[in-house]
Amino acid sequence: MADARRFERIRVNRQVRIRTPSGVEVDAKIIDLSIAGAGILYSAPAEPGTLLELRFVLPVGADLRPFMLKGIVRHGRLTAQGHVFGVEFLEVDEDDRRALLMFVLWSKDIRA
Repeated sequence: MADARRFERIRVNRQVRIRTPSGVEVDAKIIDLSIAGAGILYSAPAEPGTLLELRFVLPVGADLRPFMLKGIVRHGRLTAQGHVFGVEFLEVDEDDRRALLMFVLWSKDIRA
């Protein structure tokens, strides 16, 4: 089966603070990232369709840039490391999209 992703996804290991619609906040890990979404590793599953708020920091240029993005869980699976769920970002403004793209391209370049 071909990968239908429209945007390049890179492997990362970044902390993320997740807030659920009920207001519960938990710490998890972003394990892959693109300008359109992220793969999240956590100890419990997330139901597809769940809306989340994600807060994380990425090095962009010479700065550490904070992000606060809304997303929706699209799928999930259990792995040996824990539950991994894919989150699609919603309503990403142009500044955040540009900063995410800079991070993805920079990360890709340093691995080449």
